[in-house]
Amino acid sequence: MQRYYLAVTKYNATLPNHGSITAPIGRDNRDPRKRQISSQGLFAQTDYQIIQHNQKYALVKLQLHTGRTHQIRVHLQSIGLPILGDPLYGPPADRMYLHAYQLQYQLPFTQQKQTVTIKAPASFQALVQA
Repeated sequence: MQRYYLAVTKYNATLPNHGSITAPIGRDNRDPRKRQISSQGLFAQTDYQIIQHNQKYALVKLQLHTGRTHQIRVHLQSIGLPILGDPLYGPPADRMYLHAYQLQYQLPFTQQKQTVTIKAPASFQALVQA
């Protein structure tokens, strides 16, 4: 299964426009609700691509290669792209700007590839255009 997400994050001009984040994720010993990058954690990999940005925010496309708890949120925060509105890892906003927009999978018997796409809310685009 391939999973793709869109997120609106703080913009970080020092980062390349695309890359792969490979960092193990484990529990945060100070807060049981949170996870963190940890050498004792489990392998996790997230690919990112900045699609559009302004001085303040970026629209980021993400692909997960693993499925760790809070993986996208922890990985993006660790490279200076915290998700807008994330109550644990990011700056406050009216909502959390993370959207699962596409799943791709194969049917088990026919091996036919299926793709399900759901367009992101207009507010995602509005933030990076302003």
